[in-house]
Amino acid sequence: MNNTNDLQVFGQFDNPGLFQNDGTLLNHGQITSSGELVNTSRIENRGSVSITGSFTHRGEVLNSGGFTFAAGSTTHGLGSYLQTAGTTRLDGTVTLAQFALDGGSLCGTGHLYASVHVGGSASICAAGGPSVNMLRAGARSQQLAAADVPVSLTIDGDLVLDGGTLSFDIGGLSPGSFGSLVIVGHVLGTRGTLQLNFIDGYQPALGDSWTLLGSQDAAPLSGFTLQVAGLPSGYAFSASDSGGIGVSAVPAPVPEPGTLLLLPAGLVMLARRRLLAALCCALPMLASATTVVGAGAWVGAGNIGVPPVSGGQENAAHASVTLAQSNDSTEAWTRHASAYANARVGTLGLTLNAGYAHSAGKAYPPSGYTSANADATWSETLTIGTPSATGLGAAHWSGVIELTGTVATNATGAQAAFADVVVYATGLLPPPDLISGDCDSGRAVACISAGGPSDKREGPWLLPIDVHFVPGKPFVFEVSLRGLTGLYVSSCDDCALDADVNFGHTLRWLGTTAVTDDDGHVLTDYTLTSESGFDYRLAAPVPEPGRLWLTALGVLALAWRHLRGSQAAPPRRALALLLAVCASTASAARDEEADLAARQPQAATERPAPGTAGRPLSLAYAYARRDTLVSAAAGDSELVFVTQPLAASVAVLDRFTGRQLGELPPPPGGWLLPFSLRVPRDGHVVVLDSGGLPSPTAPAVPRVYDYSVFYNPHTLRLHATLTRIVRFDGLPVVFAEDVEVAANGHYVVSESIIGALWVIKPDGSIAPGLFPSGGQPIPQLAPCAFTPATVGGLPFTTAGNFAPGVVGLAERAGQLYFSTTCNGGVYRVPMASLTDATRSPAARALDIRPASLRAPGTASESLHGLAFSRAHPGDGALYAADSLQLRIVRIDTRDGSRQVVASDPTLFNFPSKLQFLPPVNGLAPLLVASDQEHRLMSINAALQADQLQPPWIITKVLVGPPYGPHHTAVRPTP
Repeated sequence: MNNTNDLQVFGQFDNPGLFQNDGTLLNHGQITSSGELVNTSRIENRGSVSITGSFTHRGEVLNSGGFTFAAGSTTHGLGSYLQTAGTTRLDGTVTLAQFALDGGSLCGTGHLYASVHVGGSASICAAGGPSVNMLRAGARSQQLAAADVPVSLTIDGDLVLDGGTLSFDIGGLSPGSFGSLVIVGHVLGTRGTLQLNFIDGYQPALGDSWTLLGSQDAAPLSGFTLQVAGLPSGYAFSASDSGGIGVSAVPAPVPEPGTLLLLPAGLVMLARRRLLAALCCALPMLASATTVVGAGAWVGAGNIGVPPVSGGQENAAHASVTLAQSNDSTEAWTRHASAYANARVGTLGLTLNAGYAHSAGKAYPPSGYTSANADATWSETLTIGTPSATGLGAAHWSGVIELTGTVATNATGAQAAFADVVVYATGLLPPPDLISGDCDSGRAVACISAGGPSDKREGPWLLPIDVHFVPGKPFVFEVSLRGLTGLYVSSCDDCALDADVNFGHTLRWLGTTAVTDDDGHVLTDYTLTSESGFDYRLAAPVPEPGRLWLTALGVLALAWRHLRGSQAAPPRRALALLLAVCASTASAARDEEADLAARQPQAATERPAPGTAGRPLSLAYAYARRDTLVSAAAGDSELVFVTQPLAASVAVLDRFTGRQLGELPPPPGGWLLPFSLRVPRDGHVVVLDSGGLPSPTAPAVPRVYDYSVFYNPHTLRLHATLTRIVRFDGLPVVFAEDVEVAANGHYVVSESIIGALWVIKPDGSIAPGLFPSGGQPIPQLAPCAFTPATVGGLPFTTAGNFAPGVVGLAERAGQLYFSTTCNGGVYRVPMASLTDATRSPAARALDIRPASLRAPGTASESLHGLAFSRAHPGDGALYAADSLQLRIVRIDTRDGSRQVVASDPTLFNFPSKLQFLPPVNGLAPLLVASDQEHRLMSINAALQADQLQPPWIITKVLVGPPYGPHHTAVRPTP
């Protein structure tokens, strides 16, 4: 039997022979396979599956039910196994490429050949008893039968632990009377729970020991919590991690009172130009100072952190400052940004400010983007017991967090300012008035946001939490506070802007309100313990800064008071005060500032484009560096996808860090030339594979692939499923340049050698949108002769002086915009015209209109990539990669005028494609991929050898307002 489609099982299904799954098998019932099961695609189990014969697995298994590999069964292949809930019973032999547990449990007596990842709510139990589902809503209590015999489970590979549980049954000292876990590879990870279950009435004596886990190296015990069940009080144990994990019974220790670690905080302000570098001299006196604030030419950043106290408590605080120009002051203006954060168990704090002031009638500074951000977090493991409710499967812990402070903005004229604060906590129940799309982070948060000319929000706010837990089982409780302020500054006379976040030491734990069972009954005799010793039943005290810290703040505040405002030059007395107080550390500040500046890209030079009257505010910086040629990049709220045509791959990166998380799995037959892509919504990726380079003897067959993509941060696994393939077999396509996903669900593919537009309908069928007929090309789409140019100091021409036709595509408000290398500039055509059944594809070309023509005197132009902002749906500004000029321009689609957004020969090393990311926390960067075409001898016929400058850089550009006339509907151009 062979399944090639979607098959769902609701009852009993037995396979005594051969069953091959090449489609999707979704099981809600009971499957038993005593014969041969072959899976090349996907099996999703929500019921029960029992493998008693052989299982050849080359696809994907997603388990949230019960999956059993019976004794004597064999499973092998290069497939993956992911469990999000439920149980896996492994008594046979399993050999797989990947085995991940994000929930539920893995138990059994068998042998697993794989590298195993254990997520935060999963457990491994080396026992014969039923499974344990730890720390998740609806979790069951542990039930161990006395008749169960502890056994050994072997993993031939690496074991990755990320907060999971290793559970061992112990019924004696002799081999076979206690469970063990054998890791042939390495034990990796930082935290987890070691659970000892004493069964059969066995009570250890002093000095009894058991080797529970064996591996090639020492296990990371420093991050483990030891839990014991089945023994009366009075026992204590010690663990060793030499070549695995061993546990011994030891005398119970005498409790020692906890100590309170008070870490004062210092403030470092780095300034440039006429405001000399200043560091508070009190800072060296403050041991373990916890705050650094930086400002550089483009980006200044500092990190602050409170070292964990004994017991595994985690505190972290980070602060950074971003400015488009330096943190500076002249007789005409002042511009600054500062950030401070602190973290300790029970309290978090941060203070941010971004400001600008200008004196009437004075010279204007360069326009720029200024922001400050900071975050603070505490995280630790808690255990709650319910003695009066023995055997209780799950319960609720409720508490309250208090947030006190202000967010405020003040802007005059056409300027813009914003200030946001976001709170995340385990079990957070955000009040309705604090749920805002302005601070959307993709998870439950409380958001306080201020923006506009004058806005202020002031606390306090009370934030309830409700955590679902299993009594006696440890769980991680985390609270984080994040702030962001920003200004978009352009020319303004006698104006001032401020964006402030003032939450210093003002997120505070107010205490436990109740512990209840699932029916709402209050449990009064609960016990609550934490790694840090902090008593979560009570409110956290309000921290008081030390006198040195107050002195340092006072000195800086006094000096800064003189430096703020729109007065001319800062008073010399104030500067002298700062310099006198900070003389001993000023040189260190200059050194750090110089280092920050040296590690950041320099400010771009301005080269006005045709029709340019000025330039919008922007900040450009290198986001990712790739060691192979890249042609396009696009992303969603979490991921970025990069086409790498010469490496025949599509890389998947973290949106915020640029770190590679994996690759899209290749389609059947593999990648040929992945060249462009779009991400129309989160988790949906559309990839254009051009089918190979243009060849007169071997016509390319383009393909357009749709993928469904999800990255699980707990299992560190990328899940990608190919959902649709559209092939251009037999159609007159020589080279496909770009693909666009329109709002009506149609895809448009540009063909640059013939000069045509093809339409892929929602049902997957292909039709010509604009196509020449009778041998007569469409002038706006067709190729022509290329006029040689100079690009980045290199002579540039193409083989045979061939200038491709239509290249870049972008759709907005029912209009498809396209660029062309032959003609330069941008044109548009209504989307409705491309599917007009009353006219031929050639006749539809009569609807083409110019959107922005190539400027007179410009010999050659190629606006290779086009994009509209996803953060501003009503904005008619079109962004284009001006490839030959190594810059990004913005086009007013009403009149065709242009502005230079950013220009830099390193960051835009022949920009080829660009796309906006969707907004997260108010920021929607423009992603720009540069492929260095002018440095490739195979493309640039003027070169005798390649002149490549690896790595290939993907650049992020933050483009700020004012958007001005672009906030209008698109109107026809005569």
